[in-house]
Amino acid sequence: PREAEPGQEPGYVVDQNPAADEEVPPGSTVEIFVSTEAGTVLVPDVVGVPLAQAQARLQAEGLRFTSTEAPSADVPTGAVISSDPGAGASVQRNAQVALVVSTGPEQVEVPEVVGQTEADARSELRERGLVVTVTPQSVPAGDPNAGRVISQDPGGGQTVDVGATVAITVGVASAPTTSTTTSTTTTSTP
Repeated sequence: PREAEPGQEPGYVVDQNPAADEEVPPGSTVEIFVSTEAGTVLVPDVVGVPLAQAQARLQAEGLRFTSTEAPSADVPTGAVISSDPGAGASVQRNAQVALVVSTGPEQVEVPEVVGQTEADARSELRERGLVVTVTPQSVPAGDPNAGRVISQDPGGGQTVDVGATVAITVGVASAPTTSTTTSTTTTSTP
């Protein structure tokens, strides 16, 4: 942005690089300069940019900034998620721009579910935003682990991204075995 000269209205293109009628290869970048009201600047686009670079861009335009943090699965840790006012807004020099900076994907602590019923374990894990996979494991008939979680991975107390998978192994009672004995008696007569 360039401050409007006397007689120029703000918001119009006042210069470009390369100059008009200059041939350039297709896909080339053309830089344009837009006039702004005296003492105003346009907020630069800093979304997706690491915080240090965003700060430098804002300071180069004569702007101040504040920053807060928020989780984001889409924006890398330490990069800007949003700015207020947003990119392209015309503001007075020395205005403050509020930045929201990514702390990375939201994290959650995995609950300990060993010993719980499969249904309770699934419910608790899903409430935390986790995906559940179940592997059955045979246990003897009458075993107290039948229908219960025997193991889990990752274990309780570990911190993972929301949406991570927790594998649980659930005891499944084997069919009781029955044995049948048959006896045959043979008698012989003289």
